[in-house]
Amino acid sequence: MREEGYPELRALLCIGGVDMRSQLEVVRKGVHIVVATPGRLKDMLVKKKMNLDNCRDGGTYSIGDRKEMEMVVLRDKK
Repeated sequence: MREEGYPELRALLCIGGVDMRSQLEVVRKGVHIVVATPGRLKDMLVKKKMNLDNCRDGGTYSIGDRKEMEMVVLRDKK
């Protein structure tokens, strides 16, 4: 798509069973989209490896397992 003049979009899939360090290295380089399982996202938020403040204005995020993640998000905001 870059050949057509569109910007490159960088995405990351964060799932358990994959080394978190390699996933965090991709985040540090900058990503536009992160797709994560609730368990891995919770783990990253609790360990303060990632926070939702990194979502830019106008950005969105969606939580699949609502009950579990609402508790994490509320605790992370304190």
